[in-house]
Amino acid sequence: MLDCPLMNPQPTAISSGVQTDSWTQWSSCTKTCDIGIQSRCRYNNTNQNIEYEEQYCNTQYCPGVDLSCNTTYDCHRQTRWSLYFECKNNVCRCSLGDEYNKYNCFGKVGNCVIREEPQTALGYKDPSDAYSNHNQLQSCTTNDNSIYELHVIRIFGIDEVYEVSVKPRGPVSKPIILVLISYSGSSVHWRLDTPVGLYKVLIGGFRSINKTVEKNSSSKCSFEATQRFDIGYFLFENYVPDLTKLSNEFGPITSYTRYIDIWSKTTPRIILEVGGSPLQVLTRDYTYDASQLSCESPTPPLPPPPL
Repeated sequence: MLDCPLMNPQPTAISSGVQTDSWTQWSSCTKTCDIGIQSRCRYNNTNQNIEYEEQYCNTQYCPGVDLSCNTTYDCHRQTRWSLYFECKNNVCRCSLGDEYNKYNCFGKVGNCVIREEPQTALGYKDPSDAYSNHNQLQSCTTNDNSIYELHVIRIFGIDEVYEVSVKPRGPVSKPIILVLISYSGSSVHWRLDTPVGLYKVLIGGFRSINKTVEKNSSSKCSFEATQRFDIGYFLFENYVPDLTKLSNEFGPITSYTRYIDIWSKTTPRIILEVGGSPLQVLTRDYTYDASQLSCESPTPPLPPPPL
């Protein structure tokens, strides 16, 4: 048995404690809430080195801090003029319902806990677009879905064309479902660039908006898109019903990406990371060799036979 000196990037000695070529158990999470990190390691017999892996853990919120108030106006003033707070028993509380965090009014569906600019985000504005502008990203990530990767992108902006570039972060073992929801002008056109097969592409938004999606010219893989008039019909802030509907249909949300007022001098582009482990800690400049990935989507398992 081999020992793994955790978090030593260049180990000089190997003692006892780690199974050869097998990952250790995950370490304890560095935080009990508000997103911590845990690690594991293994000895690589082929390369004769020790490998490390980290993942995010305990992504739920820590208990919030009560904001004192005498009137609802006090709550609006203390919460960046959000209209979704009210004064109850001299403390500010979210008025959207139990599915929203009472301290900050961010939604929660299962372990999909919405946060602003979290380090766990799998979808984000293209960092190479220096001219792009947007309000803060709201996002969640989970590794709870054992059948699908279910990714939801929700955008409100003045542009009528948006691009999504799919970026693999590891092998793709589950069918990928991508849901695109938009609230922009009278029509919205999505361009999609993907080096991996997509099982489903669903388009939602206000029914009065003309919504289309096409394969970008640089895309390796093709796909079929389906309009869903029952998704994205709610007001922009009220996104929990959509996430709940999708979760009931396909299982837990893998990632949720939401931008308000995103625009660019060129075309706003969202990078969406797929494959691998959704909660694995990777830098955004990490690259995975996608040349071996197939345009044919994995097939979901058959449902169990009726009893």
